[in-house]
Amino acid sequence: MRKFFCIFIFAVTVFFCYAQQEHISVGFRTGIAADHEAPTIGVDVRYNVFSDVRIAPSITYMIRYKNQSAWYFDFDGHYVFDISNRFSFYPIGGISLSIWDWHSRFSDKVTHTRLGINVGLGAEIKIIYQLSVGLDMKYNVIRDYHQALAAVRVAYHF
Repeated sequence: MRKFFCIFIFAVTVFFCYAQQEHISVGFRTGIAADHEAPTIGVDVRYNVFSDVRIAPSITYMIRYKNQSAWYFDFDGHYVFDISNRFSFYPIGGISLSIWDWHSRFSDKVTHTRLGINVGLGAEIKIIYQLSVGLDMKYNVIRDYHQALAAVRVAYHF
């Protein structure tokens, strides 16, 4: 069921992107979940609703570390402050659905699903017209699983 949900969310996002290809970026991100010291990987799509406001759905996987792993399905909003033609920063705010898996060799896998909010900051530098590199730092406020996340993002702009 979880795989179907992931594929469905990704397909809807891709369809939305191709329907409105004017102000879109698709990025790959890698980083760390600070509280669990676990590496993360993910993909995101950013769509400019207005010139300074964009939505940013993303999927992030916290790779299994110390018998736990997690999926984050985030829907964030950014208000972009352009400092120059190449550099911008933005506050991050949004909602998050996380699915936590606990693995143990002595018991069955335990799964917890939590809804929470994201708050943070991000910055982005355009390397060339269609390629950018950025850094996002956000805090997931989730019952029982508060987590600070930092990620480096490489994105292609359409």
